[in-house]
Amino acid sequence: MKLTEHFDSTEFKCNCGNNPKVSELLVNRLEQMHKIMHAKAIYITSGYRCPNCSVKVGGFRNDAHTKGIAADVKV
Repeated sequence: MKLTEHFDSTEFKCNCGNNPKVSELLVNRLEQMHKIMHAKAIYITSGYRCPNCSVKVGGFRNDAHTKGIAADVKV
């Protein structure tokens, strides 16, 4: 599902396939960053993570990724 001009909900999916709601504020801020930087693209390298996947990559069971309010990006 298209969230903004440059971002789709599938980009934020957990590696295990889980795809919960992502923060609207997060997506809007990423969209603003895209425009301010005149970026060709911003790639979401890690969006939502379920608690188990977050722990597997060195995060925590209740970190910002598990709440849908964080994203690791590559411009």
